[in-house]
Parts: sequence; structure tokens; C-alpha cells
Amino acid sequence: MSYFDIIEDQELMLESQNTIDRLNAKNKKKVSLLDQMTYDRTIFDKGKNLYEEYSETNFNHKSKIDLLYYNQLLENLNPELIDKVSQLLISNIKNIKNIYESINTNSEYFGKHNIDSNILDESIEVQHKAISKTIYEFLNNKFYKLTPEEREKKYLPLCLEECKSLISEGIESDVATQFSIKRHLITELLDNIAFPAGIKHRLNYLLESKSYGQIFDQEKLKELYTTYQLLNNDISKVITACV
Repeated sequence: MSYFDIIEDQELMLESQNTIDRLNAKNKKKVSLLDQMTYDRTIFDKGKNLYEEYSETNFNHKSKIDLLYYNQLLENLNPELIDKVSQLLISNIKNIKNIYESINTNSEYFGKHNIDSNILDESIEVQHKAISKTIYEFLNNKFYKLTPEEREKKYLPLCLEECKSLISEGIESDVATQFSIKRHLITELLDNIAFPAGIKHRLNYLLESKSYGQIFDQEKLKELYTTYQLLNNDISKVITACV
């Protein structure tokens, strides 16, 4: 065998080995990708068994119960603002529905220890009493049972920017502080009505989960949630002004 034959054989063997290495790397990559997808799905499914899947019927019940809360919070609303607020509420309920659908989670009612779908069959008086009780329990735990000093310590840092803005517009500091704290509470109440604690925990997890983003349209979910926050913010301003 000549020198050139030996070189040719060596080059052929090298090329064959390179081909084998490329195939092994490609197969390894496929396995790694499959492993990653399996891992992502496992992480996404973490805690999923704690939540029932989305139900159109249940959300319709939820939206009607949520409206009972809104109606009570807005019962002192200036008639001139009713149309504007109604449009905000309709848009927000549609957006909330889209979020529940996106995370494929069955809706829950705020204050479910006092309230379930049966309240829709009750009289207006019974509905009003149950809703009032739930709202009062929330405000009592968050505000009324705190001393003035505890209220300021807890809420003022959260409301400082809005408070400064109101003062810069000529509002007296005491009035600005009270309004800002009240609006923070109303915003939190509305948030609880839309997404009770267990649902909010699930939503926050999916908004940040890399595994969820590998499988589903996380950007769409983030856009829906941002829109919800903006609408919720506008609604809370109106409610704060009339309660």
C-alpha cells in the first residue's frame, strides 16, 4: 500500500468518525431537548392538581357575583359617571375572563367562606347582607382594627408617590394621605374580588415561570394582566371618590 493510499484511508476514517460524532451530537441534542420539554411540562404542572380546569358556567356565576360587589361599592356613584364606569367594568370582566381561560383555571369567588353561587338565587336583601359582611371583614382586617400609627406605618410607604402627586396638585397633606391609603385598599379589594388568594398565587407563578413560557404564550398572559391592572386602577379611583 502506498503512502497516498494510507493517507486516503486515514482521511476516510477521520471523515467517518466525524460523521459518527455529528450524528451522536445530534441525537444527544434531541434527547436533551426532549428531556428539557419534559422537565418544563413537569414544572408547569406543579400544583396543577390543586386547581380545577376552566369552566364557562362557573365563570358566568363568578361575573354575576363580582357585579354584586361592584354594585355595592358604587351605590353612591354620581349618575353622570355610571355609563363610563359601566364600560370600564364590562371591559375588565372580559379581560379577567381571558386571564382565567389562558391559565385554564376554574374561577373562584371572593369570600367563598360566606358566598357561593347559591347567593344568585337569594333576595336582594340577603345578597346585600352577605356582600357587605365580606367587604367589612376585608376592610376590618386590613384597616379598621389597626391603630392610626399602624395604618400609616403599613400603608404610607406603599402610597407615598401618589400622596406626593396629590399634594403637588394643591391637596392638603392629610386629605391626600387618607385618599391614597383608601385607594390602595380599594385596589387590593378589587384585586381579591377578581383573583382570590389561591388563584392569584397560581397566576403570579405562571406570569414568572420560565417553564410555562416554554410551552404557552406567556407574553399574551402578561399583556392581559397589564391591561387588567390599568382597568383596575381606573375603577379604583372612581370607587375611592364615592365611598
